[in-house]
Amino acid sequence: MKRKGRYEIFKGADGQWYFNRIAGNGQIEHPSEGYSTKGNAVRAIGTCMRDTSHYKIEDRVNDTD
Repeated sequence: MKRKGRYEIFKGADGQWYFNRIAGNGQIEHPSEGYSTKGNAVRAIGTCMRDTSHYKIEDRVNDTD
């Protein structure tokens, strides 16, 4: 069975929020720029997902913004 791609979102050491688009093979396809809020990063993922609707979001941070 082929693994699906995904998005992972995380907070960088600089306090900015980032995401990576990760292919089914585990390779990073697209690292993002930094966003000041988690909500802005999630909205940017939504924009990217228009072309990659088969990807899921993986939240690696349990805190809220």
